[in-house]
Amino acid sequence: MYIVYQDEYGNNSFIYASNSVAIDVTPPSIPSNLSAYNATDTLKEQKVYASALVWSPSSDSRSGVKGYIVSRDGAELELEDGVTKTTQLTQNKEGQDVIFYIDPTLDNSTNYTYSVKAIDKAGNTSQAISSSVSIGETISGATTTLTKAENLEINFEQNQTDETITAIVSWATDAPATSQVEYGTGSYSNKTELAVTPSYNTAHTKIIEGLTPETAYNFRAISVDQNNNKASLEQSVTTPESGRELSLFEIIWQKIEEFFSLIWHAIRDLFAGNFAWAKVSSPQDIQGIHVSKVLDVNNKYIGYAIYWQADKTDVALVRDGSPIAAPQTNRWLDLSAQEKDSSPVYTFANLTGEIIASLPGGTPSITDLTVKEIAVTQNSVNVEVNWLTRGVASTSQVNYSETSGNYTETVKDESLNEEHSIVVNNLSPEQTYYFTVSSTSSNGKTTTSEEVSYTLPEAAKTKSIFIIIYEALVAVFGGFMEWLYE
Repeated sequence: MYIVYQDEYGNNSFIYASNSVAIDVTPPSIPSNLSAYNATDTLKEQKVYASALVWSPSSDSRSGVKGYIVSRDGAELELEDGVTKTTQLTQNKEGQDVIFYIDPTLDNSTNYTYSVKAIDKAGNTSQAISSSVSIGETISGATTTLTKAENLEINFEQNQTDETITAIVSWATDAPATSQVEYGTGSYSNKTELAVTPSYNTAHTKIIEGLTPETAYNFRAISVDQNNNKASLEQSVTTPESGRELSLFEIIWQKIEEFFSLIWHAIRDLFAGNFAWAKVSSPQDIQGIHVSKVLDVNNKYIGYAIYWQADKTDVALVRDGSPIAAPQTNRWLDLSAQEKDSSPVYTFANLTGEIIASLPGGTPSITDLTVKEIAVTQNSVNVEVNWLTRGVASTSQVNYSETSGNYTETVKDESLNEEHSIVVNNLSPEQTYYFTVSSTSSNGKTTTSEEVSYTLPEAAKTKSIFIIIYEALVAVFGGFMEWLYE
């Protein structure tokens, strides 16, 4: 490049100044060590599906690196002035500089391929480096994995009103999971018990009504855990015959069974409501601050992904009381934190958060606690204690005594369930008992209810067999028996 002066008559001066300028046509170095991780966050009723990308920075000795272009399945993400605006520079646990990007606008159960390329200030772009990740129903904190279903049992009841058969299908799983039964006379696709019980339990029961007597049915019990692992059991059973003449005592006993079965069904339906889980696609929709542990495909700890709702900048993100960054967006990937048995506590603005695992981990919330007698004899009373821990499958424990605040007796069930039912036997009639219930999730979080009291009824009076039969007949047949004895 040369500088020459020229006057108004077109006369040129000698060369006043000259210099050489090198045009930057050299792209920056290719980003290296790109890894994509599942940074999905589940926290009680909210969910964010996300990927976390981490790579080593590029270099450019000419005009300098301007930034990076991140693409998901070929589509460039969040470009501003030619670069992806929310890439962040941080350090990992080894003190090395790394770049990260969190992509929060994803769908569940989908594989994504990401590519990253560097761009310099002259507009030159490097070659791209790529990595893939599968997004699924992962959760932060402790988890259990469904590996098998077992103990499938199918029992039948005769419906006396229309001579159809009712099947009671029960089974167990080694991790909390949903409940569904497929059945049919030829294949499982003939008919499906469509109501999937969304609660996560290890003990499962489904009621199928309206089956044809003396007919071969194929049954398949299906359970799916919170990570979409599936286990199933199959059994072929022929329903019993119908229409056999029953004795009076058989009819009485069957009606009594039907009465208690109706009560059991009502309780089951009450506690098996459809609990919907809200799913959000962006951290902007999250209430508060969420923290998710990020693992690689080998379950090796990488760091913590943090999301929050506050739309603020130049505010310190604090970990366990010490500032670690001043994020320009509402998400950060903390790669410098050491893995701990209990998660770090993060604060941003006035928000505070730590890992709270949901299904099946997390802290149980006990609701709908009830106590009810189920059997009264001349000497004792048996009661059933029921409660829910919606969203957190956990153990069941009832503590009780005749003295408030001093619980000397305990009944436990170590299976993990969201619907809890414990039977307490041999209590004294006409006595007030005091109960608390406790539930512990798979990651050791325990919740204990407030104390409830319950006064038991008086003992059953001794009755002759004729009085028992008469009262049963009146209870079952009502006005017909009153007319019969007039």
